[in-house]
Amino acid sequence: MNDLVKVETLSSKQEENLSQSVIASFPNQYVTVVGRQWPLIPEGIYQAGYVKHDFQPAFGVPRVFVHFKILDMGEWFETVLYRTYRLESLKNPGRKNSAFRVGRRSDFVHEMALVTNRRVDRIRPNDFEGLLLKAKVATVTEDYKQRHMPKPLQYSVIREIIGKVDL
Repeated sequence: MNDLVKVETLSSKQEENLSQSVIASFPNQYVTVVGRQWPLIPEGIYQAGYVKHDFQPAFGVPRVFVHFKILDMGEWFETVLYRTYRLESLKNPGRKNSAFRVGRRSDFVHEMALVTNRRVDRIRPNDFEGLLLKAKVATVTEDYKQRHMPKPLQYSVIREIIGKVDL
């Protein structure tokens, strides 16, 4: 306890020297990286099923993140990946009665019309539920600043829903 009191009363130069010696005394200590690391799987066409969706801003633009589970048997079975869709606007984000607007020619409307055959004014993200979908998986290799991402930081996303699997 006395050591703590001494640290508080040290001069700034002494504190700087002390902090450098503390860092040097833990050379094998690892940094804790926060945030989720999404899985990295081989690119290709996979069968996928809807898991959930949520609304989040990304780069200042409202988006809906739709999560899908890979349903092909094998090493990547039940791996969860996401597909993002850009929104025109979002009302009441985070609430059960969230409402959003998308463009008529948006990826969301295109992919929903492709797999549901519903009127485009009657679609919701959870309309993917219960459908066995064909999803194109791609690897994210650049960050938001268009810099190349090292391999340990790369991850997979659903790039496009290309259709429904006929049973």
